[in-house]
Amino acid sequence: MFRLFVGTNGIDVARALYLDLTGQQVEMAGAQEGRKWLVENHDIISSLRYLRDGRLILPSWLQSFRGVNEGAWFAPDDPLPYAVKCLRFLARGPQKLSQALARRARGRSLGA
Repeated sequence: MFRLFVGTNGIDVARALYLDLTGQQVEMAGAQEGRKWLVENHDIISSLRYLRDGRLILPSWLQSFRGVNEGAWFAPDDPLPYAVKCLRFLARGPQKLSQALARRARGRSLGA
């Protein structure tokens, strides 16, 4: 998540640390105002909950992507981390579903 802190010169925290540790000049720069980023897997989960609760509609969710500067996992020049994250996310679905069904079944047996 070091990309959260990117200066107007494009230097992020990790790059600044590297430059400093290797004795190179670190250019001072201010924070980028109005920068938007997205943590894809958390956005999906929270958006589904907001949709379920009636606090979000699909058009406004799609419009919220306008102006996003970068994703936490997706980068066009290196899509592999995003693909792995998606596969792991999807692989957890059946496990989460079975846990939810087991909780529901326990709740019904306690209430009966």
